[in-house]
Amino acid sequence: MRKFIKEWAKKETENRSFFTKIRGALYSQAKPVELLFLIDFSKLNSTKNKKISLFELLNHFFEETKNIIICDYSQLNILFLLDGLDAYQHCLDFENNEILTDVREPTSIDVLLTNLIRGNLLPEAKVWITSQPPAAEKIPDGIIDRLTEIRERPDIRSQRKLKSQLKDQFTSVSEGIDGQKTSALLNEVFTDLYITEGENAQNEAMQVQDAKFKTTNKETSIKYCDIFRPANSNQNIKTVLTVGVAGVGKTFASMKYILDWAESKATENIFFIFPLPFRELNLRADKEHSLEGLIHQFFPAMRTSEITDYDKYNILIVLDGFDECRLALEFKTINKCSDVRTPTSVNVLLSNLILGNLLPKAQIWITSRPAASNDIPPEKVDRMTEVRGFNDEQKEKYFMKRFSDEKVAEKIWSYVKKSRCLYMMCRIPVFCWITSKVLEDFIKRHQDDELPKTLTDMYTHFLLLQRRQTKVKYNTDQSTSETILSLGKLAFKGLEEKNLLFTEEDLTSCGTDVTKAAVFSGLLTQIKRENHDLYKKKMFCFVHQSIQEFMAALHVCYSFTNKGENVFTESTSATSGLTASEFYKKAVDKAFESDHGDWDMFLRFLVGLSLESNQDLLQDLIDKSEKHKDASKEAAEYIKKKIRENNSDPDKNLNLFFCLNELNDDSLVQEIKNYLNSEEKPFETFSASQWSALNFVLLTSDENLEVFDLKKYLKSEKVLLGMMPVVKVSKSTLLSWCELSEESCNGLTSSVLTKPSSNLTVLDLSHNDLMDAGVMRLADGLKNVNCKLETLKLAGCQVTERGCISLAEAIKSNRPSSLKHLDLRYNHPGNKGMRALNAIVEDPNKKLETVNFDYEGKIRLKPGWSKYGPDLMFDETTASRRLVLTENNKKAMTHNDVKKLETRNTSDKRFKRTQVFCDEGLKRLSYWEVEWKGVVGIAVAYKDLGRGQGSDSGLGTNDKSWSLLCSKTGYKAMHKNTEVEIKVPPCNKIGVLLDWEGGTLSYYSISSEKRSLIHTFKAKFRAELFPAFWFEKGSVTLCDL
Repeated sequence: MRKFIKEWAKKETENRSFFTKIRGALYSQAKPVELLFLIDFSKLNSTKNKKISLFELLNHFFEETKNIIICDYSQLNILFLLDGLDAYQHCLDFENNEILTDVREPTSIDVLLTNLIRGNLLPEAKVWITSQPPAAEKIPDGIIDRLTEIRERPDIRSQRKLKSQLKDQFTSVSEGIDGQKTSALLNEVFTDLYITEGENAQNEAMQVQDAKFKTTNKETSIKYCDIFRPANSNQNIKTVLTVGVAGVGKTFASMKYILDWAESKATENIFFIFPLPFRELNLRADKEHSLEGLIHQFFPAMRTSEITDYDKYNILIVLDGFDECRLALEFKTINKCSDVRTPTSVNVLLSNLILGNLLPKAQIWITSRPAASNDIPPEKVDRMTEVRGFNDEQKEKYFMKRFSDEKVAEKIWSYVKKSRCLYMMCRIPVFCWITSKVLEDFIKRHQDDELPKTLTDMYTHFLLLQRRQTKVKYNTDQSTSETILSLGKLAFKGLEEKNLLFTEEDLTSCGTDVTKAAVFSGLLTQIKRENHDLYKKKMFCFVHQSIQEFMAALHVCYSFTNKGENVFTESTSATSGLTASEFYKKAVDKAFESDHGDWDMFLRFLVGLSLESNQDLLQDLIDKSEKHKDASKEAAEYIKKKIRENNSDPDKNLNLFFCLNELNDDSLVQEIKNYLNSEEKPFETFSASQWSALNFVLLTSDENLEVFDLKKYLKSEKVLLGMMPVVKVSKSTLLSWCELSEESCNGLTSSVLTKPSSNLTVLDLSHNDLMDAGVMRLADGLKNVNCKLETLKLAGCQVTERGCISLAEAIKSNRPSSLKHLDLRYNHPGNKGMRALNAIVEDPNKKLETVNFDYEGKIRLKPGWSKYGPDLMFDETTASRRLVLTENNKKAMTHNDVKKLETRNTSDKRFKRTQVFCDEGLKRLSYWEVEWKGVVGIAVAYKDLGRGQGSDSGLGTNDKSWSLLCSKTGYKAMHKNTEVEIKVPPCNKIGVLLDWEGGTLSYYSISSEKRSLIHTFKAKFRAELFPAFWFEKGSVTLCDL
């Protein structure tokens, strides 16, 4: 009916009010036009006891009828739309014989309506009535000329019911972790999340640490509602993977997307959305199901949809919590399943769904914690997104809004900012909640002079707060120690089994009484499950992974301190001789053995609980004994010993420094801070532990680390590999001319490119002899969907056709590759290599815009700097008459007896000063070496340098030349007649490196094939430069490279 009205109004009015058109028609005595009146039965309920005429009724509902004069309604073609008879609360009496024919005669609304429907009133008018069946049956058959029935299509009906189910499921959510008493509307509490393309594959403890380096100025955020919207018309986004640490808002984002669809607010192009959480799918692992059968179980409304071909519909399947999957998904060797009605195991169904064999046209949205997401085939993911927590501004906003008392809010926020570890953890909304709870409690109890300083302090006080609140809430003095310890055992068992979800049986097996555990809702919570009557198992989880890790550490500490047991050994029987150092050695080693850092946060808590101050707080749980009084000191000593072992994984060492922070031991850190504050920074003498300490200091400081330049510290492959944590947080990493090899490429690929907490978008590895082997390792990184590189510079890296093809294949295989610029100058790519990469530039589905092959050739395969060597000779036409050129113009030397020199042709190019140019002008990266004797100037100059005796013709005495004056007393750098004396022992072999585009001219002394920088000129060169030489007395020989 609504559609009918809309189309009629559009056709008849031609953008004017239809009453205006009627007025014109009446006054002009033209052919009458049709009138349409929509009358809602529900609005007539209030007129039951009133007498009213049809004329008055129309004036009441339609304001515009008051402004025109209609003398005779019977002259007009009128349609009355009477909508919703079933909503009319009074009975229409069609047996009443009262006749009404005058539109201006007042009567009851029942009489008016029955006469209008019978045709007594305005008999020429047409009447269209809508109603649900029961009410429609009360209209006598003889009155109705046509009876129609609108039947809902089965798929439309299922869609409507599905939307209703999802609205019921997602409209209200728990507000806060302790919000089991209250709920809130998702639309009211949802805050738009910061979501970016790319993801972070490192462990959560390190990811939270690195979050402070995430910058947004050059990134494009994606709103949750645009998660499937392509960036360009050529992009088809079928599968999206969204990652983020626990508690950061991944599930909330998917819930809001689903709710918007269910409320018809957005994503109208999607016909069905099926949210299938992994925590529910896990429970169906014991039986075979078809995909359609699973959908019917989760969404009963779909059983009557009568769908024969699912591919005809736009379908979105939301797989929430991939990290919680306990199914053995297999993506390499798999039983192919393409029929939605074929029963098979749930893991086979999901594997085929993700691979695109099942419902190939459906869109898939997977959410996961970072580490688990690595198991998903990257080539099947069209968009990687990361949900990040609070940025600095949002952190402050949270704490300022959290408290009604502004002074309390400012005090707490000020304290959080001072503690770097607490401040970094506040990226996670859940941790902000824990912190605000604990600090608020301190202030209320007037103990704000003893606020927690470390993570272990914070979580210990959070546990104590939970215990106090439980006693007040349930009015009991009963000890809760047994329940707390059983929860700790459950938490540790879960960590060992990589389990985040627990059943009642799991709780019982650890000695946990479900009823007693329920009072600790701030620690363990029951998972709310909707409409799944077939699977009535109660499921539980710790409210956040960090809570589980803390409780697990409490269990391990209790077992060691109270029972003398080391749970890390196969036998946990009491051993009276177990020392603290042996115990913490096992714990540290266990954390080191973990591939993804799963035990890192646990280890921080465990060593923190060894502090006497924390054990005092937990005295009814943890016994204090003389035997373990030095436990924290022994733990600190072993950790420092481990740091000094030159471990190859810098992330592991970094976590050990966080462990020392929990122990309030900053001796190594303070040593590095003293170095950094001193004028001389002895990086050459740094030990492995000092490099690790430097990483920790930099990452926990306020220093801007967007650009990492290895040359700022020490040009060393060993140093680079040790500073990977700093490389990961940088936007741009500058490693050119650092004498790196394939080993550096291995480190960059494994530690940065494939596991980016990486902000890294620019990587400059130019002028290192990486060769094809190193470049192929970098290509492995470029294949990975985690790689965010936009610019990769590999100029002068001895890359051949083989290396170029590997780069092309890597970019081609990585569908969301972000690489835009590739610098391959000064290499030997070959025709095939160039064609392969140029083809990707021309591919509209790839972002690659430029590939630079300038100055390519076989000479670029020479090792070291010799690949930049021009084939220089002295230009005889420029040589002064005092110079003798020999050895095929490769050597020039002075001669005192000019008369004995051969006669040279007069030339405008010839210098009157004792100078000579080489025969080639250079406008590229070039390197040459010379051997000298006597007193000479080694220079470069523009071609238009003067040829006379004035200063405009000298080398280094004007703005057209740069020179290094060499003598037995040392060196002088000269430009514009300004001299800089360089007091270093002279060397008779000099290397000259001209980086024309970079604007630098550098001189090196060469001794035993080792280069030492003498001096660097910086300038913006305007034209090609010629190697040039000035002689007081002596010789210069151009060396072969």
